[in-house]
Amino acid sequence: MSMNDHHPQASRSEIWLTPRFVIDALGPFDLDPAAAPVPRPFPTALHHYVRSEGDGLIRPWFGRVWLNPPYGAATGRWMRRLADHGRGTGLIFARTDTKAFRDAVWERGTAALFLHGRLTFLQKDGLSASNDGGAPSVLVAYGAEDADRLYECGLDGQFVPIAPAAFLFITARLLDQPAHSEETWRQVLTGILRRAGRPLSIQQITELATCHPKAAHNGHVDAKVRQTLQHPAFRRTAPSQYTLDLNGAVQ
Repeated sequence: MSMNDHHPQASRSEIWLTPRFVIDALGPFDLDPAAAPVPRPFPTALHHYVRSEGDGLIRPWFGRVWLNPPYGAATGRWMRRLADHGRGTGLIFARTDTKAFRDAVWERGTAALFLHGRLTFLQKDGLSASNDGGAPSVLVAYGAEDADRLYECGLDGQFVPIAPAAFLFITARLLDQPAHSEETWRQVLTGILRRAGRPLSIQQITELATCHPKAAHNGHVDAKVRQTLQHPAFRRTAPSQYTLDLNGAVQ
């Protein structure tokens, strides 16, 4: 759900819903933290936080999240929360020149699908609005699972991997190669931190490592990342944040 600035050309209603074909292509989702009030024409997730009944920004998020946020000044806050959660997909306008887009998408997203044409959102009764959204839209995936679903969804658009390690994942998919790697976990994490060029949190490192083909054969990537970061090649710069130790890093 979003407020009237999400769909400014169509109507004065404050409720603008995601077209069902988008949810059908990407779902199922566990939580919609910015859902439309009931009665809604169809569920967007197994659980909904109704925006008018509480602040979905501060309530607990869980599982795979679908987010069609309030647009305008609030969009950045909602997308940053989704980036912090690290598992889910958001739908926003493709305003690539804004600070909010840079902070939440270019710097923290895993992959994006820039939709061709403009979406026509739904009114609260489930009928299509009289006009399109007024701007192109983009779907932004956070985490390997959502990047994979976005890649395979079949929606008409241009898929763009964002996270550095996501390029390896997509290359393996395009070449139809087995998702494995001869690199050690230390080499994988070293590459991630070198490409980042700055300290990353354990959550960010794990998200990028999960996109690596090597992770396909390891069901405990989080534990492996934490174990590998204890090597002298890595240095803790803050609680749960690491960078490369240039004196000990793999060359």
